[in-house]
Amino acid sequence: MVNCDDFVWRAFISFPEFDMAEKDIYWSKWFESYKNFILHYATLAQELNIEMLCIGCEMLGTEHRYYDWLYIIKEIRRVYSGKIVYNTNHDHEGEIGWIDELDYLGTSAYYPVGGKNCTYNEMMKGWGKVKDRLDRIAKEKGKQYLFMEVGCRSIDNNSKTPWDFNLDYNWNEEEQFNYYKSCFDTFLDSPNFAGVFWWDWPTFQYSTRQEAEQDKGFNIHLKKTENLVKEVYGRYRGLV
Repeated sequence: MVNCDDFVWRAFISFPEFDMAEKDIYWSKWFESYKNFILHYATLAQELNIEMLCIGCEMLGTEHRYYDWLYIIKEIRRVYSGKIVYNTNHDHEGEIGWIDELDYLGTSAYYPVGGKNCTYNEMMKGWGKVKDRLDRIAKEKGKQYLFMEVGCRSIDNNSKTPWDFNLDYNWNEEEQFNYYKSCFDTFLDSPNFAGVFWWDWPTFQYSTRQEAEQDKGFNIHLKKTENLVKEVYGRYRGLV
């Protein structure tokens, strides 16, 4: 995944379409560099028999470059035989012309489903609207959608803005639990839904419930939501 050195969100990566001589010198250089970057990982993915490769993440400012992305996809297909997906941001799933060349419709699904009081029923209603929209796009494109990233912090009201990691509200594991449960209950049995990658599971974990009760981030470890995830994944894998 590409990130900016100045920590600006990668969605703002952008350049002028042409220079003063009306030549495309900015985008062509950037995509050539990006091709070299992504082909390195596509080659590794092929060598390691990786089932799926995500070829980009939330680079909204580049998504209008139709032919550049077609070229990137063609080059990736040349060295990698697995499934490929691109991760756009929520509400942009139907706006990418070259999405037809991919195997899934990928999205960072941080939808603000909380409603006025952030209850489970309100979240179910919010996810229902999201599902109706994504189902329409899936049918139009003939592809399943895949939540490449989604999650909710264990604080009050985060289901209204689940992408926000700066809010400093009171700790509330029910908020996180209801967000996960309503997402599971809405999408699990949908034929258009291909799966989900939850954000996030940190490399370095705390080890006590007391520490979990101090953690206001996306982590679910030793919180109510962790048991939910174990139960759902276990059920669908035939383990419980």
